[in-house]
Amino acid sequence: MYKKVIIILAVFLCFFAANCDPELTPEPSPEPTPAQELQSGIVNITIHENCERLPLGTGASIVLETFQVEKKAADTVFLIEGTISGFGNHAGSMPQGWKYGDGDEVIAQSLMYDENNNSRIFTTTAVIRDHTETGLQIMTFRYFAADGTVGSRPFNVYNPNSIDDARLAQTCSRYIIWEIRL
Repeated sequence: MYKKVIIILAVFLCFFAANCDPELTPEPSPEPTPAQELQSGIVNITIHENCERLPLGTGASIVLETFQVEKKAADTVFLIEGTISGFGNHAGSMPQGWKYGDGDEVIAQSLMYDENNNSRIFTTTAVIRDHTETGLQIMTFRYFAADGTVGSRPFNVYNPNSIDDARLAQTCSRYIIWEIRL
């Protein structure tokens, strides 16, 4: 009885391991062609960091960042991820906008209001598609009031430090722009 179980188990393992019978061993994958290599993957990465404290005024649009990004290929998209350091409450319901060059603005997340007047981190994630022009162009990141309300700002201070709260060191905001071929 035990001998049958061991033989059945050995056949079972051999079959699933695919190394007992050369007919069961899969063929190795061929080297990718240049066309296959272009199918998907990361083409370029831009990392932007800002550690400068900036008190914010109010307005219908508050531009926090403008920086150069080089687009390497016409058939790619930008995936943007970032963390924004802010201090103090001011307004909620302000969406984020990302714009590359002369392309259309892409709307990201909106600001979440919190009664605590402390330092906090906000996130941003956006995807810019259908922008085919390559080369260096300006990436712009802003908060704005969709209804044009001029007394708005996302928070009081961008990248706060010990001036805002003695417990803080200089904070930074960081953005990663992934150029990806899907």
